[in-house]
Amino acid sequence: MPLEQGAPGVDGQDFADIEAYGVQRWLGELALALRQETYRPDPIRRVFIPKANGKLRPLASRPCAVGSA
Repeated sequence: MPLEQGAPGVDGQDFADIEAYGVQRWLGELALALRQETYRPDPIRRVFIPKANGKLRPLASRPCAVGSA
């Protein structure tokens, strides 16, 4: 379980979704995809957040892993 309750990744999955799907099932499918070399990560979503000084700070958001849930 994560220490912080953050927002879901760009794939829309959060830890509650993975727990509802079944952690062992989700991990098993991920492990199988990695062994079979069929896992293809989703692209990282990049946005820029305005800072107080007027500059922009880059922020990257990753998906949880496999869009199974």
